Amino acid sequence: MRVSTTIDFKNHYVYVRRLENADLEEFEVVWRRIVAECQEHHCFNILVESFITKIPIKDNLLSGEIFDKVGLNHRYRIAWVHHQKESLEDIKLKSVAIKKQGIINGRLFPNIEEALEWLLLMPSNAD
Repeated sequence: MRVSTTIDFKNHYVYVRRLENADLEEFEVVWRRIVAECQEHHCFNILVESFITKIPIKDNLLSGEIFDKVGLNHRYRIAWVHHQKESLEDIKLKSVAIKKQGIINGRLFPNIEEALEWLLLMPSNAD
């Protein structure tokens, strides 16, 4: 499957728009591209706007390993906004699993405005 993901630098954050689910290999490729974009612009704020549907449980558990593998750490701040209600519980499970692994500094938000407020206005050590 070809994943529809756009990655753009938006002055103070890297904007990621995901339209389709990805298998783990594609997931890793996308996050490598995101990390490269962050490093190119010396910007470690990431806004992920997602329209994906169901996430397999094993993908929730393995995504933390992939984040570690591609170099994501607490330096990166990731604000996720998911528009598909049917995937919200999967995303919550994923965020809990990743936080427990201590890999990244990220939060799930109900809309872009709240996500950007946390991402851009809060001190970088805030959770």
